Amino acid sequence: MDPTGSHSNDERLRELQEAQAFAEHRADQISGEVLALSRRLEELTRRLASLERRLDEALHPQNGGEEDQPPEPTPGS
Repeated sequence: MDPTGSHSNDERLRELQEAQAFAEHRADQISGEVLALSRRLEELTRRLASLERRLDEALHPQNGGEEDQPPEPTPGS
């Protein structure tokens, strides 16, 4: 060991730099994953809204004003 302790300080500095680089890399990975999950959540939200609209239309059909018109006569009437 160096009597001044500079070797251990240099080693400690290198370890801290490596740890910081690893932490930054992991933070970037997590950020990308969160962004991907956010996009997927937005897509699923749009799909759910579309399905809800379709279900509502199926359960409550809109006649587009056809209710105000008299029914068409049947042949032979």
